[in-house]
Amino acid sequence: MQQTLPPMEFDVPAFIGAIGAVQAFVIGIALLNRNDGRGISNRILGSLLITLGILSVGSLFFYTRFIFEAPNAARLHSPFNFLAPPLLYWYIRSLIDPKFRFTQAHILHLLPFVVWVGYFTPFFMLPEEEKLSILFEWFEQPTADRQFFGLSIIVQFLSYLIASFLLLARHKKQTDPPNKTSIAQLAWIRNILMLIS
Repeated sequence: MQQTLPPMEFDVPAFIGAIGAVQAFVIGIALLNRNDGRGISNRILGSLLITLGILSVGSLFFYTRFIFEAPNAARLHSPFNFLAPPLLYWYIRSLIDPKFRFTQAHILHLLPFVVWVGYFTPFFMLPEEEKLSILFEWFEQPTADRQFFGLSIIVQFLSYLIASFLLLARHKKQTDPPNKTSIAQLAWIRNILMLIS
């Protein structure tokens, strides 16, 4: 039996999401190319914004039902959920510690992303018709793997958020009494964390 494709919906929230995604890509690319002495912080923030742009586009495809018109794009954004938290943490570390550099140990932070890319690869390889069939199932009722995926995102996000707040608190103690630059930097980091949480 041929299933009827749900109608696409492009409303005000979708429009705002699309503008946000475009801004994330444009600013992210600009930061990757910016060279003002804060190179590593800019590159990390640029990578974070591009990652958030990818997540926004993927979510937008599902929200508007456009994913039924382009099923081969389904779930391509999903593993990027596991890149955003470490990028945020590294960005905060790079602001607090000007000597911050990536080491081989930092690769471990990318493990959840790699694991989920591996998990989704069989789905990515499916023919379009099978993907459409799975998409219909996903929209009808949440599956156990989708629930586990969502729980994994929450656990990882909260872990990095807590680690970021602890990093900020430790830095605040070490810079007592703080100078003007330190105060502005701490306020910026605190505001980012409060906005995200």
